[in-house]
Amino acid sequence: MNSSQPLTVDLGYYTNISSAATFQIPCPRGTYNPSPGKFNISSCILCPKGTYGALTAQTSDAACVKCPLGTAGSKQGQVALASACRPCAQGSYASSVGQSNCGPCPVGSWAAGNGTINCPLAPAGKFVPIVGQKKCSLCAPGYTQSTIGASACIPCAAGKYNPSAGSSSTDACLMVPAGMFSPNPAMSSLSQIPLCPTGRYNNLLGQPAASSCQACSPGGHQDKCGQSTCQPCVIGKYSSSSGTATCISCPYPSTSALPGLSSCPNYCLCLLAAPVAAILCTNIAFLIVLVLRYTTRPFAIFMNLGFPTMDM
Repeated sequence: MNSSQPLTVDLGYYTNISSAATFQIPCPRGTYNPSPGKFNISSCILCPKGTYGALTAQTSDAACVKCPLGTAGSKQGQVALASACRPCAQGSYASSVGQSNCGPCPVGSWAAGNGTINCPLAPAGKFVPIVGQKKCSLCAPGYTQSTIGASACIPCAAGKYNPSAGSSSTDACLMVPAGMFSPNPAMSSLSQIPLCPTGRYNNLLGQPAASSCQACSPGGHQDKCGQSTCQPCVIGKYSSSSGTATCISCPYPSTSALPGLSSCPNYCLCLLAAPVAAILCTNIAFLIVLVLRYTTRPFAIFMNLGFPTMDM
């Protein structure tokens, strides 16, 4: 090189003035120089974050290799893939090259492993409520979720319940049985659900309100909770009001001739012996008692009804 001519410093190079500018020096790995005539190493620009430069004397940032998918580089001036580009951690991803940071998986998605390119969506029956998660959560009992990528589960409606976790269909929400009602959503167990009280019943499935428990009609009763029907008062008892839990015994000396009666005085057969009974009893059925009282047979019919017989 002719020392009388000024040194030309090419792109990708620099020269050190203290060396009398007799030669040019290539920019080191991890850097580049897009301009000629530079006379200091500070003219070599560091490769940006998310890239690395494996070669010397590079002339533009295009020569800096971008970090691949699923990785990111947070430091400038890196010289090798292994040191420059780190795999994205669990719960994060990089879906494009040359990223300086991995992004957190959005709500409804997750990443269980390292180096994720795209976060998979939560399957049906699961959800992810916040960003950056490494696993999905099962929908709790009382809830369902039929769509993928959900951030929350949907509660079963009032009148329904679901005892299973991870349900992916609304069909998993079962109707509350007859005799019960469920005013609150997200019920997971029949033990949580109110029963119709005594004196009332409900013969329909999936009822949400206490008003669905109807009062037993006069002549009937229900002494148990959570029932779908009422029971008629047995012979010898009656109930005169609605919503009765237990029937009342007919006052002596009368008894009801039929089950399911609502008024004992109007429907009672007299048990007193004649002729006193003829005076005290007004029910026409007493004529039957009179006839049977003076036949040669005991009160066979009354025995079948559970009435006491009279000696002849």
